[in-house]
Amino acid sequence: MEKMKVIIIGIAFILVGIAFVAAGIYFLSDKYLSLLSDYRSINDERKRRSSRTLGKTCGYFSVLVGMLTIICGFMMILMPQILIYLALLYLTILLVATIFMTAILRKTEAK
Repeated sequence: MEKMKVIIIGIAFILVGIAFVAAGIYFLSDKYLSLLSDYRSINDERKRRSSRTLGKTCGYFSVLVGMLTIICGFMMILMPQILIYLALLYLTILLVATIFMTAILRKTEAK
């Protein structure tokens, strides 16, 4: 029964990771980026570029989190004995990536 729980959690991680990667690919698409920079309410060219940079940053972050989640899902299924350490590593990397993205967003907003 314990092995089945780990497999279900691993599959859930893989599915959520695929969703994050799909969202990141959409955020990085030219269609979405042009929507961000073409709003009529944005008259300043610098703000348009800033919103485009923000879209790219969110896209790359989403792809990063998705790939990390997929890798952790596979590792949970293949190596359930290191599940606790894997969860700790996953959360640590996620926290560092979130802090890094927050710093980039603040820098983008300050411009």
